[in-house]
Amino acid sequence: MPSSLEKSPYRYRSSYSSYFTPKIVRNLLFISFTLLLIIYFYNIQTDIIISSPIYQTSNNNNVIVIVDGEQQAKALQPIYCNLSKKSRDTFIHVVVTGKRRGICGEELKKMNSKSPGCRVSVHDLGIRNSSPNDENVIFMETTHAINKIRPVVLIYIKNLNDNVMRGIDAAAIAMSSVNNKFTKIAIPIEYMNNTMFIADLPIEAIKQWNTPKFHVHVITQDRPASLKRLVSSLDSSIYLGDNVPLTINIDESADPDTIEYSHTVEWRSGKKNILRRTVQGGLVANIVESFYPTDNNDYGFIFEDDIEVSPFFYIWAKYTVLKYRYGPDRILSNRMFGVSLYNQKLIELTLPRHKKFNAALVLDPTKYNRRSPYLCQVPSSWGSLVFPEIWREFNHYITARLKDVKGPNLQDINIPESRSNGWHNSWKRFFIELIYLRGYVMLYPNYINYVSFSSNHHETGVHVHKKHRKGFLLPLMKNDIISEGLPGGVLPDYRNLPTLDLFGRVVSFHKLVERGHNLHRDISLCPPNDSATLTYDPKDLLCNRINIIKQNNETISAGTIEIKQIKQDNENINNEQRLNAKPILNKANPNPKLAHQDSKLDINDEQRPTANPILKKTNSNQNLVHQDSKLDINDEQRPTAKPDSKLDINYEQRPTAKPILKKNNPDQMLAHHDSKFEINDEQRPTKKPILKKTNPNPKLSHHDSKLDKS
Repeated sequence: MPSSLEKSPYRYRSSYSSYFTPKIVRNLLFISFTLLLIIYFYNIQTDIIISSPIYQTSNNNNVIVIVDGEQQAKALQPIYCNLSKKSRDTFIHVVVTGKRRGICGEELKKMNSKSPGCRVSVHDLGIRNSSPNDENVIFMETTHAINKIRPVVLIYIKNLNDNVMRGIDAAAIAMSSVNNKFTKIAIPIEYMNNTMFIADLPIEAIKQWNTPKFHVHVITQDRPASLKRLVSSLDSSIYLGDNVPLTINIDESADPDTIEYSHTVEWRSGKKNILRRTVQGGLVANIVESFYPTDNNDYGFIFEDDIEVSPFFYIWAKYTVLKYRYGPDRILSNRMFGVSLYNQKLIELTLPRHKKFNAALVLDPTKYNRRSPYLCQVPSSWGSLVFPEIWREFNHYITARLKDVKGPNLQDINIPESRSNGWHNSWKRFFIELIYLRGYVMLYPNYINYVSFSSNHHETGVHVHKKHRKGFLLPLMKNDIISEGLPGGVLPDYRNLPTLDLFGRVVSFHKLVERGHNLHRDISLCPPNDSATLTYDPKDLLCNRINIIKQNNETISAGTIEIKQIKQDNENINNEQRLNAKPILNKANPNPKLAHQDSKLDINDEQRPTANPILKKTNSNQNLVHQDSKLDINDEQRPTAKPDSKLDINYEQRPTAKPILKKNNPDQMLAHHDSKFEINDEQRPTKKPILKKTNPNPKLSHHDSKLDKS
């Protein structure tokens, strides 16, 4: 009979199986499957996944968007929804402050139901309205969300007048200081409609939102009304809450009204600086010296005072810089030297005079969209942003070129078929030289009807003696149609941009580089670098034979100076030894009175440091060939300077000294010494021996005339 211990499991298994009959199992499976379908279709319809509490995630591309109230939700929704649609590698987390602050997760779900494909995670903090501790609570909750989600980017509305938003801002600043890989993007709510381009940027570029630094530089002299118009348009522009300093560069001959107005300017977007030259520099110096980048993230806007800008010029510039300089396209855009704000209407470099230009007509017969932005070699001087590496290179290049123009004039550089060769007092002439030689390009806008981000009033000045406003004035962009006016609503990838040369002709990028290399070989002894290698150093463009020989002579002279210094040091040591020597009694003269000489001057052969005499092969008499040790150095003793391997100068290029032929040596080759150090008996000044009264024999009293005194 089985025991109760054995029966118990059997009875348990029997009763357990009786509850889960096949019919019940089928029903449970059907119900589970139905629930899964309901949840699936529910999520597809609403496109919202509400998750609370916040769970830690290991994804590397998390983005947090903080929403406080319904107004912010409407402003931020297009950005986070478009970001969620664009990249599957980026995960968007929307953190709402709570229903009592204006919106909760459920309400956000209903709002986003009208935007298909908007898949985001929603977290509700449940912050109470009008609580005295709102700032502290939101600080703690935001910090908790950042720690759990570990975002690479945090986007929120900047409003320091609200205590909740101050708490969010404080948490963002605190966390970004701890984690340098965390980027905060705080934008005033009035500018949110101008930041829709964020959704077009790759996540790598969004991470670098705060990396590029922009600086506005204004060039002025004696046009106060023009300066006021420019500064007014700059002050009315949108800077997205960024810190953008302003520098006004004033030439020495500025009028009092210009100086006074510059001091009264109030700049709300950053620090204002005024630079006044003490010596008249002219337009070339004022332009080139107005901006020198501190690092490779320092960008400069350069405006002459007869320029006027659109309120959206900064947005266009920041959009293009982030897109092409900080995204995946950065490896392709290393020859891009800037962004033009001016929609090009004329080509200045064609001969015999400038011609009208319409980019849409040029692009029509090509594979490119007629409204695509394009790359062009022409540098825009009517409103542009210049990039740090190439502008720094240009600064060094024009410095060397101006020295050559004023001095030896050895560098004959002419751009084929370009009018710029005759612009002797223009900084653009030298910039065009560098651009052509390197194959550099600038990005230009291409909006319909020449709508532009800057316009040129073309007022009388250094290069303008008569106004021609019709050809240069362009309509400024009054409404933000930056994305709307682009093909497909976004900037094309860099490889899909058209490329134009100095004369407005569509060419391949490789053709531009090839042209530059061909001219490089004609004007410089140094070969061009590989097309993929850029050092941003103009030295290889300025090599010529005379400069190389000059550098070699400087190297040889440096070696000669070093040898002379060594000899001088040895002479100083000998003088010190002479000063410390005691009087000597010579054995050949037993009378100490007769042989007593000035102890400071008389040194016997043992005390005097001497150089070994040089024995010439043709002269067996050692005494006759004995020369002054200070002047005679044999080949083993003489230090020689090696030729500089960088200059690579052969012996034919090095200046050489002619050999000295000594009378007592008929063999020229044996007597050949360095003319700088070898002096024969005829060349050495000699003094007659001193005959002492007490010694009639001159041979016994013959001493070195430099040391012997009676």
